Amino acid sequence: MRSGLSIQGHQPTSPAGWAIIVDSLRRADVQLLSPQEVQHALQAGTQCVVDVRLPAEFEAGHVSGTVNVPFFRPISGWDAVRVLRRLAFALFGIRTGTEINPLFVEEVSRVAADSSKGIILMCNIGGVIEHSGSFKVGTQSRSLTAAHVLVESGKFGSIKVLKGGVNGWAASERPIEEM
Repeated sequence: MRSGLSIQGHQPTSPAGWAIIVDSLRRADVQLLSPQEVQHALQAGTQCVVDVRLPAEFEAGHVSGTVNVPFFRPISGWDAVRVLRRLAFALFGIRTGTEINPLFVEEVSRVAADSSKGIILMCNIGGVIEHSGSFKVGTQSRSLTAAHVLVESGKFGSIKVLKGGVNGWAASERPIEEM
């Protein structure tokens, strides 16, 4: 089932789609930042830090000072494709399936009014775009796929991603805020 995002005709999670994403991120010089580097950016207030997770994940625990702009949203509508997507998710025990948030770029543009200062994205795991273990082109994540969408929009200059994501942030014993 399609998520609503096509990477040159490929699913973003397919090997071909992921290779295209990684190539795009490398060409755009998307940087992966450590929790310490992100903490410094938050303290300096020089960059917009966007958590791309679903609102429920954000509310359960997030990095203080971040803004939630979900890359995915719960499936909306009841056409045949969306009903099939819901059924596919249900087969895997997932009660609420998701699809790409079609307003993602627009919503990030609103919260990052001065995008010249840069944007830092985060999700649960962060992902990597370098060779890692048995993965020749890194490991996928929502924040890296979201970074690709922002790069391709051409509206943003400096895009960075929190390496290790919110899970890595918490593992490094940095504070997590709950709503």
